Amino acid sequence: MIKPVSRTEAINQQLSENQEINPQNEQKYTEAIVAMTEAMEAVRREFQVKDIQSQISAANIVMTS
Repeated sequence: MIKPVSRTEAINQQLSENQEINPQNEQKYTEAIVAMTEAMEAVRREFQVKDIQSQISAANIVMTS
């Protein structure tokens, strides 16, 4: 009989046996996720602005050369 091998199940079982599983469904974890998401959105917007400015600058250099 063929037995499927799952590394994920083996890792989860090992972590639960060693009591290393830390459920992160508390309010402090949710707040941290929201804060990180907001920070990443700000970084993404800043990158988009710099990318557009770089493209405009490159286009101006090509047009004036």
